[in-house]
Amino acid sequence: MDEDRILRLLDGGEPTIEDYEVLVAFCKVAPSGLLWQIVSKIFNIHWMVRHTVTQALQEKFQQERKAEISNRIWEKVENLLREK
Repeated sequence: MDEDRILRLLDGGEPTIEDYEVLVAFCKVAPSGLLWQIVSKIFNIHWMVRHTVTQALQEKFQQERKAEISNRIWEKVENLLREK
């Protein structure tokens, strides 16, 4: 099962290509808070797993920040347009 693969990887297991495929899919849907806990609290994971989780976390942070900034800009533009 996919859950077993993820748990084995988080317990320090070396990933197979099938494990890696499941890990990438997991990282895409996992919330950034969970990914942060994995990289900051689990130290005995395989370097490839750590790198994949860290990369996914960086991408999520960029997306979340981009959305936050975009929303603030859109609100300011909408307010500006209402004033005119």
